[in-house]
Amino acid sequence: MKLSLEKILYNSASNGTSLLHFECRSDISELLLETLTSLCKDVGAVLQNEGYYDYMTVNSYLKLFAGLSGSDVTLDSAVRTMQLDGFLYCKIKSLTPSQKYRVSLAREIIMDRDILFLQEPVLGTDRDSVQPMIQWIESCGDQGKKVITTSQSLKHVYMLPGRHFFVDEEHAEELPENIFSKQEQSGPYMAEKIPARMGDKILLFDPDEIDYIESMQGKNYLHVRQDRFQCSMTMDELCSKLKKFGFFRSHRSYIVNMQRVSEVMKWTKNSYSLRMKGGEEENIPLSKGRIEELKEYYGF
Repeated sequence: MKLSLEKILYNSASNGTSLLHFECRSDISELLLETLTSLCKDVGAVLQNEGYYDYMTVNSYLKLFAGLSGSDVTLDSAVRTMQLDGFLYCKIKSLTPSQKYRVSLAREIIMDRDILFLQEPVLGTDRDSVQPMIQWIESCGDQGKKVITTSQSLKHVYMLPGRHFFVDEEHAEELPENIFSKQEQSGPYMAEKIPARMGDKILLFDPDEIDYIESMQGKNYLHVRQDRFQCSMTMDELCSKLKKFGFFRSHRSYIVNMQRVSEVMKWTKNSYSLRMKGGEEENIPLSKGRIEELKEYYGF
């Protein structure tokens, strides 16, 4: 993993990209931070569960770090950027987790480091916290600072501006690009990319990233690593485009990536399901009428 991260950091430096966001487990996030600090000097970090001086006010806490930083960034500037004016003289122990995270970000603004590591920046944040944080991350990129974030949620990773990756113990891979509005799309859908919506964004997924597709209450959803994304294509369109990539229409409401299937389960004479890899409870319905088609198609 260290070699993968080194390569990503090198490539991002060479092409001017400085905002990198990783979907990963919490233990992988810790390994990423460890790897980053071994590769780079003076890394600023905001962790999901930080210790605070709970009986200090926000103002006194930030003044403490302003006295240590030696940078030109003022406390007032950090407070404005993270919109902390409303509780500047409140004790830290009285703040919500979301507000505490903004205080930590203000601390790192004051410290003015060139490389920052943020753990779960979106998790549990309220609307008032998300907007200034995303704007600040974007401004860091404009200034040439490197911001690296980690999250267990693919949705949260895609909320942040920059490049997006999935990383585990063995490898790191870049995730599909974001298209920020329908107007930015050009031409017809390509078979190699499947579109899905997340808020005002349209994401483009490679077929092999999709675990299965589910139709529910008149809407179709792509399931990708524990998250789901609404897709505007019909089930028939999806089945037609994805069949050559190893997808199978197991039920009128399900299309399954057979590379993700570990077992065909027979519960009763008329009840079947496909068990997905990685979770005993992830069972996808298999219609009795499609059993023979499945046997013929896959030769078992």
